[in-house]
Amino acid sequence: MRQVNIVLPRTTYVAGETIDGEVVVTSDEAFSCDKIVVTFVGKLETVISSGSSEHRTYHRFNAVYANESKLLFKGGEIAAGETRFGFSFDIPTNVAPSYHGFHTNVKYHLSAMAETPKFFDPSDNMEVFVVIPFTKPPTKEVTFSLQDGESILLEVDIPETTACIGQEFSFQFRVASIAKLRGLRFELLNHEFSKVKGYERDIDQKITEIYFNEEELQRDAWMPASIVLPEDTPPSFRTQSVTTVLILKASLDIPWRPDPMQAVYIVAGHCLSQNMS
Repeated sequence: MRQVNIVLPRTTYVAGETIDGEVVVTSDEAFSCDKIVVTFVGKLETVISSGSSEHRTYHRFNAVYANESKLLFKGGEIAAGETRFGFSFDIPTNVAPSYHGFHTNVKYHLSAMAETPKFFDPSDNMEVFVVIPFTKPPTKEVTFSLQDGESILLEVDIPETTACIGQEFSFQFRVASIAKLRGLRFELLNHEFSKVKGYERDIDQKITEIYFNEEELQRDAWMPASIVLPEDTPPSFRTQSVTTVLILKASLDIPWRPDPMQAVYIVAGHCLSQNMS
């Protein structure tokens, strides 16, 4: 049995940090090895399709943020048991964060391989997640309302339009006594706008939501609310081919009619005070 494993102290890193790890080769007997190489790759890919199923065309944009290989073993015999080879890679600072979207993906990964002259080459792959430090800039308070004609049914007050991933995003709202509804829903969405060679695509994907039943609502009174941004919330960022931002959408659950709704953009990121380990 021959195995190659990549071992890291953690899998999330801040742009500009150094990845220090080991490639561990395990074998039940000594074997000849031509070389052992470890590679760090980071790239963005945006793919937009056009046309029908029979004449579909895929339009692509690629950006490479990292592509570096290191030779850990120059050839010879690997002893039986466990042998470790250390390595390190510097993550560039001017990169996009890790992101798994609909049309766009940003992925960073390590791969290691032990090349042998006669047998199957054992290898391993591991994704690492790169985050961009985010310092919440000062923003203005935002308010919006949902109306039925000239009557205001809902008011929402948002103290700031920035948020930290993994933390609470707080706001307040007020429902009018005249509003006839079953409940009130607040949804947090990721808005992805991708553009390649003149082809554009918008898509919203729900991250989480909170819902207030009618009996929970205090009419004509301001009520506090908060949504916790899950740890896997996509960060807000912009590149040549994609822009991402969060949307907070409020909608009234009204029987027998389309739900009135309103939304506001929220910029989110991994705040500097958070522990990335």
